[in-house]
Amino acid sequence: MIRLLLTTARLPTSWLAFLFSLGLFLAFHSWFQPTLAMTMAAGLLSLVLMLIWPIFPIRSGHLALRLGPLTAEATAARSQKMARLSTDLAKVEAHQGLAQLELLDQKLASLMEILKRRLNAGELTQLRYLDAAEQVYLSAIDNLHEIYIALTSVGTIDRERIDQRLSELRALGSQAAPAIAQIDALSQSRSMLEKQTARVETLFAQNEQAMTALDHAATALADARISKGAASVDIDHALRELEILAKRAGSYVPSSHRSI
Repeated sequence: MIRLLLTTARLPTSWLAFLFSLGLFLAFHSWFQPTLAMTMAAGLLSLVLMLIWPIFPIRSGHLALRLGPLTAEATAARSQKMARLSTDLAKVEAHQGLAQLELLDQKLASLMEILKRRLNAGELTQLRYLDAAEQVYLSAIDNLHEIYIALTSVGTIDRERIDQRLSELRALGSQAAPAIAQIDALSQSRSMLEKQTARVETLFAQNEQAMTALDHAATALADARISKGAASVDIDHALRELEILAKRAGSYVPSSHRSI
C-alpha cells in the first residue's frame, strides 16, 4: 500500500494537483488579505484536497500503467537473472533451491493470470495484490541468492574430514600446544559450517512460507465470486497475508539485492 502511495506521489498529475492547490491558497491569501483564522481555514482546505487526491489515480486505470515497472521488475528477474541463479545454485548442489526457483516462477505466473481474470486493471485490490505478490516473490529470489553465497562461503569445508580429525586428536588425549591449536581451528571451521547450514535452512523455510502465501492468494481468488469493486473476506485475508509477509521479508535480506 505504501508503494502505491509513493507511486501516486510521483505521477505528473499529482504534482499538478499539488501546485494547483498551493496556487489557489497563495492566490486567495494575496487577493483577499484574509484574517489569520481564514488563512488557517484556507490552508486546511488545501491540505485536505492534497490528501484526498491519491484516491483518484489509485481508482483509475492510469495508475496501473504507471505501476507497470513493478510487474516488469519481476518479469526481468525471471527472464534475465534466473539462468545465472540456477547455474549458481547447481554449482553448490542446492537442489532444494533449484526446485524453489522453478516453483516460485510458476506460482507468481499463476497468480498474475488469475488476477487478470478476476479483477479489473487499475482496481485498488488488484494493484495491492500485484505489489505484495511481487515483493514476496523478489524477496524469495533474494533468499536464494543469499543461499548461494552462504553455501559458497563454506563450500571448501569438509565436515567428514573435520569430524574424523577431531576424533583422532581427542582420542590421543594430547595436551601439547600444537594439538590444542589444531582442535581449536577445526572446531571453529565446524562451527562456521553449522552456522551457515542453519542460515540456509532458515532461508529455505522462509521461501516455503512465501510460496504458501502465493498459493493461498491464488486459491482465494479462484474460489471467490467477486462483484464489481468489492472482494470477498477470503480475498481480503489472503491479501493481508501477502502484505504482511512482503513487509516482513524486507528485513530478511539487504535491500541492495532487491534489484534482481
